Amino acid sequence: MKINAITLFIVAVFALSILSAAAAAEMKQVRTGASVSQALVNGGHDENKGNVKTIAKVMKGTDKRMRICVDFVRKNGLSDTPVITCEKILKKELKCAEFLENAGMANPVKTCDMLFSKTAKIIKKRVYLPEKITSTAPEWLLKRADDVVKKYPKAEAFIKSLGEDKAKIFMRLSRARQKEIIEKGKEGLKELSRYRLRAVEKDMLYKKRIIAKEKLDKARRVFEKAKKEYARANNAYKEKRQLFLQEKKKLADCEGTNSTECNELRDKVREYAKQFTIHAAEMIINHLDKIKTKVEASDSIDEDTAQEIIGDISKAIEKLKGVINDTQNAQTKDEIKDAARKIDAVWKRIRFRERVYAGRLLNAKIWKVFKKGEHLEDRLDAKLAEMEEEGLDVSSLKEKLGDYSEKVESAKAKYEEAKNLLIQAHRFSYNGSNNETNITSLINDAKNLINEARSELKDAYKLARDIIKGIKDMVGTLNIASADTTGQIYEVVEATRGINE
Repeated sequence: MKINAITLFIVAVFALSILSAAAAAEMKQVRTGASVSQALVNGGHDENKGNVKTIAKVMKGTDKRMRICVDFVRKNGLSDTPVITCEKILKKELKCAEFLENAGMANPVKTCDMLFSKTAKIIKKRVYLPEKITSTAPEWLLKRADDVVKKYPKAEAFIKSLGEDKAKIFMRLSRARQKEIIEKGKEGLKELSRYRLRAVEKDMLYKKRIIAKEKLDKARRVFEKAKKEYARANNAYKEKRQLFLQEKKKLADCEGTNSTECNELRDKVREYAKQFTIHAAEMIINHLDKIKTKVEASDSIDEDTAQEIIGDISKAIEKLKGVINDTQNAQTKDEIKDAARKIDAVWKRIRFRERVYAGRLLNAKIWKVFKKGEHLEDRLDAKLAEMEEEGLDVSSLKEKLGDYSEKVESAKAKYEEAKNLLIQAHRFSYNGSNNETNITSLINDAKNLINEARSELKDAYKLARDIIKGIKDMVGTLNIASADTTGQIYEVVEATRGINE
């Protein structure tokens, strides 16, 4: 079998290396008295003498080992990237040799050969994964899969049944999601068929669109202005409405009277009515402007959805501005009443949708937080895998990471449920007050889910702090690099969804 062949080969070549792109620099290190482990990268060791080989022998041997390693892997069809595979194998012993040498152990390379020979059976345990994946996937992903197999009895058979494409997708799922998929069995297989891997640029990890700085700054200025204008209009509305009611009460004594005093009172009441009607429209406009600018400034809402919301709100604002103009030109009580009815009609058409839009903004914030949570899980997994490679016991930290993953996945599920409820409420909102009860119920349920998701994420980040503290306690410092060392990051998405969903 191929797996047995590569296992034996790994044991045989752990002390060997290949000439990398940085060979010249590395050879210079050997000439100037590099350590045993550094020299290992450049061409081997001589345990009998306890010294690194001469540079001539190293270079000559390296070329030979390059051919042996690459030819063996190619001949047996063990990897599509034989050079990368060999480098990956040899890096493990390099870390081992460095560790033992720093600890003052004699013959570090020979000792590591022996250790790797004894633990080569670990390679055999990954027979559940396609060989192309085991030779190219990042070590932290492979260790995550190892952990799943150790923890869940059905995992090995399940993963083995996936095939290469589905296995790649499965490995990119969070720990909690992997557990859920395995427990679903055949349904889990069907579910994986709905997913695909999507490459994500680092600057788009927590964004659904790019917003220019100028546009972002303008949106923030408009929001602050709308906030102040709303407060001003609200105070003016209350003041003018109170005056209107006071003067209207006095007007009751003028019924059937056309005296100069009564006519002046009627003019005053009409003017107060115009003013508080205008201020009512201004309040609605400023309230809608606040939501619109929040959407304009949110990179957690995709472009199509943002434009749909902005367009809908802008239409309502334009109608209200038109009504304000009509009110200012109104001369009679009936014209003012007609303007008030128009304002009420515009508000009734938009008031449920603006609540939906406000809910979407809240949910979008949750999306950004749990996306950061998902990526943090990957980065912590990568760090724990690195620590495990150095011989540290990270089992308790991995248990906490599993709990963390459950919390983040739960928040994600609540986000999705809230999003679906808001979509339903949005559809109902176009039918106006006929669906008022349904809309209110859907929006309230969505807000409750958003609050629950927020609570789950708070719990998750408490666990993350514990894990980070545990890492610092063990290694003294914390340097969590990006999980994908190539700079390319992947995420799992539904195959039917677009890039911004």
